[in-house]
Amino acid sequence: MELEEAIKDIKVWLDFPVWFIHTGKDEDFLRRIDKSAIETALKYLEKYRDLYIQSLANNLNQNLKNKEKSNEQLEALNEGWKLEVEKKDKMIELLKTRIFVSSEEHEEILKIQKKHRDKSYEDCTIEYFKKKAEESE
Repeated sequence: MELEEAIKDIKVWLDFPVWFIHTGKDEDFLRRIDKSAIETALKYLEKYRDLYIQSLANNLNQNLKNKEKSNEQLEALNEGWKLEVEKKDKMIELLKTRIFVSSEEHEEILKIQKKHRDKSYEDCTIEYFKKKAEESE
């Protein structure tokens, strides 16, 4: 992390009583930096680091809360869909014994039933309409 490296470097600089930096094009022109300026810079960098870490922690906490809320909403939606599917299944169960089919459809259903002797007429009717639905797609 660049910020941590900068703080570490500045702490090393504090071990020296005086630092000089080049401030212009002329290499002979140097400016003296006293220890208090370095300490002030270090203080601000550490404060910035702490604020940055706090901001990251706050963002992480908010993201976790949002994720939990989304999961709860998704679970509620999923439960709603399950209830709808159960209702539709019940409707299908009630309707499959009351379906009126044409004589042609009846013949096709009987053909399916002859192929699958272990299936009931209702199951064969469902299979017939599933095939019809697939063909129409």
